[in-house]
This record gives sequence, structure tokens and C-alpha cells, in this order.
Amino acid sequence: MKDSRKIVVITSGEEEFGLPIETVQSIEKPVSLTAIPHFSDVAEGMAAIRDTLIPMISIQKVLFPHKKPLEKQGKWILLNTDGMTMGLIADDAREILDISQEQIKVAGFLGYQKTKYITGVADLGEGRLISIIDPQVLFQSIEGISGIEEYILNQQSG
Repeated sequence: MKDSRKIVVITSGEEEFGLPIETVQSIEKPVSLTAIPHFSDVAEGMAAIRDTLIPMISIQKVLFPHKKPLEKQGKWILLNTDGMTMGLIADDAREILDISQEQIKVAGFLGYQKTKYITGVADLGEGRLISIIDPQVLFQSIEGISGIEEYILNQQSG
């Protein structure tokens, strides 16, 4: 597809979100998490995956903080951000799609400070809309994340 981009479609509840495929390192089955004291409410904890410490963030708590959290953890999406790997906990990772630039719309709410990580909305027709998330901007918007990044990078280099 000319002028297209690939996205990995993840879900939180009934909603679908897209992550640029070049940012997705892997999709994992959940393993155990270790809580991070005094960290953001959206962080579920830290996981050790292939000898790397990875902070795991609940996409549902970031996007829908007032909804009751789901009981199960569906999939972990490991994402490459500047300098480190971060994890998103989502209900599912459904598919990889080619989205044409014509299908991506910029909605008026995208300038809203709390949703600046949503870079566009893919309109696939028949009422199917997928909000596209920039993982780097998403993680930078989480309170306290810079301290966690610094800690992990120090642990890995030390």
C-alpha cells in the first residue's frame, strides 16, 4: 500500500488502539510483576523479561482511569522508547494492519494536553475507528517515569 504505515492493534475494553509497528519489540504472555512503591497509579509494576527490567504500564489505567480495572491481564506489549524498553498491559493484541495516510484523521481533541500521545485516528469504515498512540509521548506523560528510566538504566549499566 502506497504511503501506508503498519500498526499493531491492541484493545482496552471494547476500544481499539494502534501502535506503530516499528516501536513494538515483542508481544508477551504475562508473567509475575513486582510492585514499584510510590510510583504512578498507572504502573502495575516491574517485570524481568530476558534479563531486562521492564516497567509495565496499564493502558486501561492511562486511557480510562475512572473505569474499574479488569481482573485478567491479556497481553504485554514491549515497546522501544528512547533508550529503554517499556511495557504496556492490554486486553489483547489483535492484528497488524496496513493503514493508508488517507485513512488517518486528525481529530480536534488531539491538542488536548491529556491526550497528546494520540497522534491520529484511523477510520477503517463501517464505524471502526482506531486511535493511534505514540508510545514515546505516552510514557513521557506518565508522572515519575523519568526517575524509573534513570533507575533502570543505572541498573543495566552498573
